Amino acid sequence: MIHLPTAVKDRVSRADAPGVSGQFKFRLEQVLDHRARREDMVRQELAQAMAAVAAQQEKAVAAQAQVDAGLAHLRALMGTPTELASLRSAHADLAVLRARAAYEEATVDRLGDVADERRAELVRASQDKEAIGQLKARALERHRTEELRQDAIAMDELALRRAARARRGAAA
Repeated sequence: MIHLPTAVKDRVSRADAPGVSGQFKFRLEQVLDHRARREDMVRQELAQAMAAVAAQQEKAVAAQAQVDAGLAHLRALMGTPTELASLRSAHADLAVLRARAAYEEATVDRLGDVADERRAELVRASQDKEAIGQLKARALERHRTEELRQDAIAMDELALRRAARARRGAAA
């Protein structure tokens, strides 16, 4: 078997193989980059949505704690002799606290839905990027296979030339 230095081998194989370039270039590289940027952007949006949900959950917990405190205050008032006006006022305050707690909980649900949408978008963006990545891997494999084939052809040609030279030299 004939062993050639890599530099010589690359020159010979590239000269004999005009269809195969030495460097792999993926035609959809810009699309892959765009999809990677899109995936990163959606990942950041998901992180923001999840942070908003966490912050809103804290507000909802605080609002529920205020409802509990207002209910305890109303019960304490009911256990002691108090005026009807102060009972009505405490009851109205409790109704306002309950409405606020319900609002905060509904906001948590809405933000949770937004976070779920962002999560689904992230899955789609990841799948889109992965699909292009798989195309790139297949194209790279085809490129490598073609390079190996062209190198084998070049090596065969060199071997045939040397054998022909050796025969001519032996015949002379």
